[in-house]
Amino acid sequence: MIYSLSVTSDDCIVSLLTVRQRPVTLPFVQKHLTPLTEIADWSESFLCRPHPDLGRKGPVCAFAKRALEKGLFWLTVCAEEQPICDEVCALVLRYQQWYREVAPHEDEEDAQYKTLLILFPYLRDAIALPLLTTVHKLLAHDFTAKNLLLGHFYPNNEQPGLWSTTFRPMAAPVPLLAMRHIVQMDHVNAATMHRVLLGMMDKR
Repeated sequence: MIYSLSVTSDDCIVSLLTVRQRPVTLPFVQKHLTPLTEIADWSESFLCRPHPDLGRKGPVCAFAKRALEKGLFWLTVCAEEQPICDEVCALVLRYQQWYREVAPHEDEEDAQYKTLLILFPYLRDAIALPLLTTVHKLLAHDFTAKNLLLGHFYPNNEQPGLWSTTFRPMAAPVPLLAMRHIVQMDHVNAATMHRVLLGMMDKR
């Protein structure tokens, strides 16, 4: 399935299942096939599977596989090479509005599986880290207030996992921002992280 926020091909939103279809016929997928395929591969081989360093049982992302199976795992691309922060914030908020309006809606059970990844494949490494970090900081409160999570991923992201300090779940082959609904597990994880931080402070 493919969605579009405007008449331009670079505003398209496609499901991961659409990226996997062969032959490739959609101009949007043809144009960005390499980064879309990289993230499709990473999502299926990393997010949807267990990892020995994860620190808990189950897949790296508890919802990714079901989201993919239900056709609710979507990808889009920001093709700009040097976007400014305000432009990216405005773009992300446009996608947030689309995400909230597209079915299934928040009061429906399958809404918890809705996942949108905004890829930034053409950013230079020196730009990607500070830009996505700043955008995340500026928009995180707005997302949380709307019961949404916004995550930032990029190559060599050293942010440790919740269950293991040696695991790096936020490292992705292509810089991206990810959005999904906040679910009960997130509240449990937040409480766990709070206890871990308190424990670390007590040891000082």
